[in-house]
Amino acid sequence: MPWNATELIRASLTCAQILLAVLLFSSSLPVRDRLAGRVVIVGVIFVAWAAGMSLLVPGSLPGSGGNSSTLVVIFGLSLVAALFTVVFVFQASIWTGFFCATAGYTLQNLTGSLWRLANYALPLSDMGFNLGMVIPYLMVYLVAYLSFISRIRRKGLDLIEQRVMLAMMVVVIFAIIGYDVAVKELEAMELPHSMVLACRLAHVLLCLGVLIFEYEVLYSRQLELEVASVEQIMRQEKEQFQISRETIEAINLKCHDIKHQIRSVGVDSSVDPVVLREMEQQVDIYDAAVRTGNEALDVILTEKSLMCERENVTLSCIADGDCIAFMAASDVYSLMGNALDNALEAARRMKDPERRSISLVLRARASMAVLHIENYYAGELRFGHGEDLPATTKADAASHGYGMKSMQLVAKKYHGNIHARAADGVFHLNVVLPLPT
Repeated sequence: MPWNATELIRASLTCAQILLAVLLFSSSLPVRDRLAGRVVIVGVIFVAWAAGMSLLVPGSLPGSGGNSSTLVVIFGLSLVAALFTVVFVFQASIWTGFFCATAGYTLQNLTGSLWRLANYALPLSDMGFNLGMVIPYLMVYLVAYLSFISRIRRKGLDLIEQRVMLAMMVVVIFAIIGYDVAVKELEAMELPHSMVLACRLAHVLLCLGVLIFEYEVLYSRQLELEVASVEQIMRQEKEQFQISRETIEAINLKCHDIKHQIRSVGVDSSVDPVVLREMEQQVDIYDAAVRTGNEALDVILTEKSLMCERENVTLSCIADGDCIAFMAASDVYSLMGNALDNALEAARRMKDPERRSISLVLRARASMAVLHIENYYAGELRFGHGEDLPATTKADAASHGYGMKSMQLVAKKYHGNIHARAADGVFHLNVVLPLPT
């Protein structure tokens, strides 16, 4: 069969639609080495595939006398080519490739069905090839990217290992592609308009269902990873609390002995008293354990006060440790430690010495234990839509931000809530926990 220019352009656009949709889903993945060469190879494959489709598809279309099952095979091989593209160009496992390929192909089919439905409702063009369909495809892809594809983080894609992705490959080939071919056959049979419209609408719903299912699979995987990471961090914090408590007790005991030795040296020797006073003041820094009435809180505040002293950051604290006596020691350490670590990280970036300060107030108020922390910050804080806590400022956002999640889990454990706001260069963190009755 000789090549037809129109069919070649149609096939090329179909391949481009599939490729673009797949690349949208894989855009957060790191690329492999020698990218230029890989892109050239993929380009050659898709050009050759488009040329092959332009020869094979027209004779297999419903009403052409061909076998429609050939279409399923042809488009199924297109899906395999998309899978190869993801694994070949990006640093992705085969399971990640399955996700990007099936999700991208489903998005392309969804857009195609929406275009046909638009033609049923408003005859914008005939059902054949039309360059005007490029813009609607791009618009749908843009909406899809902004609404949910952009939220897919690289780490979640990297760690997809569920074999359910293989099942999704089968679903896309036989359900999405197969059903689309079946609807095309109904269109060729010139059945009642309402019946064809209902079948095409069902295909749209099927595509949406597959996309939602795949997104839920990915989301659940990301959630599992986040929970596991937060639990690991909290276990480490519990161990760190024990180490910090023992270390601070040992330091306080040793400093107490050193102070007595300094005083005895001052009595029994001719050392300059000014020098001795300076030495005693330096020791006092490490001997000044915070006393709030809560051992875990004492440990964390003493530890962080020493860190602030080292960073030339002023930590002012008014804390009633008794109001959080109902909390487990490890939870107190986790909540306060993460909150103060974030505040200290922001304060140490301030160049103005007067802004290198942290204020902490903890007290009981109206049957609630209320924690309020203030600190200055530089730069811009980003809050997600509808979220009460800022996103991490680290470059690798997927591997950070677990401190905030840990604080949220602790607050939720005690039926409380946590809220943050930023105004006029000051960051305010509030944690409210109901007191047990």
